[in-house]
Amino acid sequence: MNARLIIAAVGGAAITAIVVANLSRTGRTEAQTAARRPLPAASPQAPPGRRSASLGAIERGLNEVVLAVRPTVVSISTALDHTEQPPTTGMQLLQPFRAESVGVGSGIIVGRTGYILTHRQVTQQADQIRVTLFRSGQNTFLARLVAVDPQTNLALFRLPFAGELPVAMLGDSSGVGSGDIVMAVGSPFGLTETVTQGIVSAGKRRMLVDGLGLLDLIQTDAATNQGNCGGPLVNIRGEVIGINVAIFSTDTAFSGIGFAIPSNQARTFLQQAVGAVL
Repeated sequence: MNARLIIAAVGGAAITAIVVANLSRTGRTEAQTAARRPLPAASPQAPPGRRSASLGAIERGLNEVVLAVRPTVVSISTALDHTEQPPTTGMQLLQPFRAESVGVGSGIIVGRTGYILTHRQVTQQADQIRVTLFRSGQNTFLARLVAVDPQTNLALFRLPFAGELPVAMLGDSSGVGSGDIVMAVGSPFGLTETVTQGIVSAGKRRMLVDGLGLLDLIQTDAATNQGNCGGPLVNIRGEVIGINVAIFSTDTAFSGIGFAIPSNQARTFLQQAVGAVL
């Protein structure tokens, strides 16, 4: 304040001298203050051991999900004729993996007495449906068709099974959001019990796939291929939030865009078909 009053009162060279002197003193003062000021502390970082522990916890969590879900997933095989399927491009339903005269798809156990949920595409025009359970002892059974949902082409089968089976948990697909971590479990290319991981890319997609209008599909980048059809898409709590059904691809292989029927639609189908199975 005093410096400005002095500058206003004098003129010419006096003004210049005062301004230079004032700037010189200000510069030295700021430099001295900066020299005395302590350097900012570095951002705290977790030590390597703690970071490893955190990553280990994440890994163990994912392992627990897989261990809980995998026993509820089945492999479905059907006898096929020798007619070759022409390759398709763009939006397409997932197909069973064709190995010579056998088609291999996936499904999930939704009832302890042998109810199996899958997609009709897995068993289309098949005379016999063989379901393989991943457990010790007898694990392959002939299944009979119980019901089909004409809106989604979901299909429900039942095994002649005496006893109780582990059952998949259906989650609430209305809470699914972009970025959610998900895993797909199934038999791509006939490789049973395969697990792939990704995120939800988008929700509630409306798609026309091979003449079938599908609503509210969950889009994911978790890899799904021939043989994944009918298998589950699960969240990090081990809940089934979708049934893998389609991909968008320039050939018949996964290209980063897959689709699943929401679990809430599957639950409605199950309740209409046989009551609350779960």
